[in-house]
Amino acid sequence: MNKLYFRVDMNESIATGHVMRCLSIAAAARKKGLDSIFITADENAKEIIKKNGFQCLVLNSDWNKLDNELPQLREYIQKYGIKHLLVDTYQVTEVYLRNLSQITEVTYLDDMGKVCYDVQRIICYANYYQNLHLDSRYETAFKNKQISQIPSFVLGISYAPLRECFVNLPLEETSKEIQNILILSGGTDELGVVPRILSVLKEPSSKIITAICGKYSKFYGKLQEEYKDYENIEILSNVSNIEYYMKKADVAISAAGTTIYELCACGTPTIIYTIADNQLLGARQMDRDGIMLYAGDFRVEKAENKISELLLKYENRALRESMSQIMKIDGCGAKKIVEEIFYL
Repeated sequence: MNKLYFRVDMNESIATGHVMRCLSIAAAARKKGLDSIFITADENAKEIIKKNGFQCLVLNSDWNKLDNELPQLREYIQKYGIKHLLVDTYQVTEVYLRNLSQITEVTYLDDMGKVCYDVQRIICYANYYQNLHLDSRYETAFKNKQISQIPSFVLGISYAPLRECFVNLPLEETSKEIQNILILSGGTDELGVVPRILSVLKEPSSKIITAICGKYSKFYGKLQEEYKDYENIEILSNVSNIEYYMKKADVAISAAGTTIYELCACGTPTIIYTIADNQLLGARQMDRDGIMLYAGDFRVEKAENKISELLLKYENRALRESMSQIMKIDGCGAKKIVEEIFYL
């Protein structure tokens, strides 16, 4: 039986989005009768992988020094007869991927596009993929003998690998007024984004605000205590049914990470902000394309004030309805990726 292997990690430094999107692809593969097995550097992602019904092989290696694990990973590839390996980590090097692609078919999930890697397939579902000029850059790299092959490309937002709960969702009717606001932040929220946003949105009390903190947020307990007497504000953490809150919201406020594609599948009008360099291209392109409104970068500006302004803009029902229709995707990206890898 064909099997799909994943090399991916998750910890306090690496966002959970990498593992989550790989789990989405694995779930889509399972629906087509294909097994998936995960390979990780350490135990951090093992629990969530096993909880989703997949096997996890742990290398006990350094997640930040992938070249050092090559001998062991080569052994795994030979031992398990790995024919398809999907790699999803920013810690890769050219040496690492070149070595792997010489002994198995490697698909690299690359939403940065900074380097031309010697692999068989590149997936970039980011909305800004055209700005990366992958085709021409890889052709040049091949002509200059920097790589031994030109990979096949799987490009565009329709390939965003989302969980099954986001597949083919109907559009919700646009409410006359904004009643429910959803605030999302991932990771540790080192910049205190959620408290900063709440500080400008807590009034008036006519708006119902749900703030969902990331698994590692250090502000969750403090926020629960601070807003325990606010009837219109609910502070949650690490929820399992995020799609419920996304569909319920009239407007969402989110970091410009992988969550924005889930919001596209829900058709929820969204204000995005950035907290990392790898979010900047996506956020600016979403804004340029009229898909989402960009409030700015919390690292260098008071984006919470811009968020307050953009919420007033979203009070226009016609605007929310229009953007909801423009942003909508079918959520079938994981299935499409499996079909590309196995030529189904």
